[in-house]
Amino acid sequence: MVQKQILSEKIAENIGKSIVGGFYKIGDQMPNEMELSEELGISRATLREAIKILISQNVLEVRRGIGTFVSHTPGLSTDPLGLDYILIAGEKREVIKWAKRVHADAVDHLHLFGKEERSSWIENHNILTVNQLIFKMCDVSETIFLKLEMQFGYRMAKIVDDGLRRLIGEFQVQYNSSVKDYYSKYVDAIINGDKDQTVAAVSSMLDLILIQMEEA
Repeated sequence: MVQKQILSEKIAENIGKSIVGGFYKIGDQMPNEMELSEELGISRATLREAIKILISQNVLEVRRGIGTFVSHTPGLSTDPLGLDYILIAGEKREVIKWAKRVHADAVDHLHLFGKEERSSWIENHNILTVNQLIFKMCDVSETIFLKLEMQFGYRMAKIVDDGLRRLIGEFQVQYNSSVKDYYSKYVDAIINGDKDQTVAAVSSMLDLILIQMEEA
């Protein structure tokens, strides 16, 4: 898994260099997935990861039903998921949905780490508020992506986590007994490397937090 991610980053870099060098010009349509993967001598799965990275950087853009094109405004997009609009519109559920998805993707790789390392991420942290809980949970997911050198996953986690922190910061969410109980289950699941229980605990915590925000 790690080698695949490193290769996808190199492919993304090479495609980017081709664009900078003028081989592909602004507005050009990229070859289709089969053609480009054969041309580069890589699997289609690796190419998809590379394309995701370039889309997140706003180097490439997808036009539905047409194909993938070199963006007219290349550069790193700081908000590729449109979270700024979602937050302004008060769409709390959308932010929570993205947070669940990103954290589930991260803990899918828990088995790649030893119990001692997993424990070091989560033990001996005195959580007293929901804000602290969210920061710790986000830190764990970002750490997983970072240690596995999964650039796309890490970038998406940073963006979604920033949106989640901003959302939580707007409300007085109580760190009540129910939230504490699920956080305890989350800690145990992380230490034991149980991805299913971790996902369930995260989902339950975020659902309880969402209920509090909607009742505020």
